[in-house]
Amino acid sequence: MWFAIIVLAIFFLIIGFFVYMIKSSISKSSKKRKAKKQLDMPKSTLPLSHMGGDSFQNWGDTIYYRRENNYLNFWDLKSQDRLTFTADKITSFYLIGDISHNMAIKGGGASIGGAVVGGALFGVPGALIGGRKKVKSRTQTINAQTLIIKFSDSGQEKGLKIFQPACIYEDLCYLCPDKKIAI
Repeated sequence: MWFAIIVLAIFFLIIGFFVYMIKSSISKSSKKRKAKKQLDMPKSTLPLSHMGGDSFQNWGDTIYYRRENNYLNFWDLKSQDRLTFTADKITSFYLIGDISHNMAIKGGGASIGGAVVGGALFGVPGALIGGRKKVKSRTQTINAQTLIIKFSDSGQEKGLKIFQPACIYEDLCYLCPDKKIAI
């Protein structure tokens, strides 16, 4: 009797936990949608990892970016702030860090079971071929680049640091290639 009551109590606790997690997730996504709507943020914005900058320490870790013609637009949901400036306001931009590629290799060596089966079916050549294990390789790309953007805003020099900035870097190279600093 007690065992059945304890099992039912645990069952209802687990169900309650899952319901709480689902409601919490839904409320977070609806808060994000409301914040995007308040900032008049288009749906086609790209999330970027924000690492700080002179005047943007109160911004969150994730900011959103979209280029519209000659305008660069950044939105931050945490501070409910929007930053827009034209490419001619950029004084310089540059990349720090590298992209590296690591290759992991698994397998190879001898397979006794494969050698026995291959030898039984095809003799010595079958044993040699069947005795080899497959070699598997996997390449991992690690992007450790940070983009630094320096720009003028109301006569004041400001800067942004963005982690893994591929899309915005290409836009900057297109809009103002003369402001790129090679490091």
